[in-house]
Amino acid sequence: RPKLDVIHPQPLCCAQKFSMVYDLLIDIVPIQQIHTNAQNKLLRDWVIQSGQLVNLLDAVLDRNLWGQEQQLLAIHSLSMLVYGTDALHRKLAALNAGCVNALVSIVASPDMSNSVFQQQSLEALWSICCSKETAARILSDPTAYGLVSAAIPIVRDPAIEPRNRISAVGALHALTHFA
Repeated sequence: RPKLDVIHPQPLCCAQKFSMVYDLLIDIVPIQQIHTNAQNKLLRDWVIQSGQLVNLLDAVLDRNLWGQEQQLLAIHSLSMLVYGTDALHRKLAALNAGCVNALVSIVASPDMSNSVFQQQSLEALWSICCSKETAARILSDPTAYGLVSAAIPIVRDPAIEPRNRISAVGALHALTHFA
């Protein structure tokens, strides 16, 4: 039987370092690609149909990406997917996938207070709420109270950036107007 020796850690060679960087890029590139696809009006339905909404939600909620560009790209991608009057089926898909809860968790997070992450999340919520079907479903769901209780302090706080406050008012207004 061969004798097992204690293995001492060796410095990483160039190929191992490249492999580690490549593995990190593999995680980043899909979000950038999804964001590119979400910008294209003709590909937005495909993003939903191909199941990429799950990847966006993972990036939005991933604490390792918290406050980083990939998270912002994921939030902005969600916002583009649900924006517009022709997007009802995408809004419903986002609602069914749990996007409201994910976005409310960012809006309500003290770490995201007064940030572009909070503002973009509020804009996405505003867009999701801009239809009778989605507003009614949100109000009939306990997550609506999360949205309302997260948005009201933003509206009331004069120290919050005006863009964030306007987006919070927009989300609340859409929720009440369309329901």
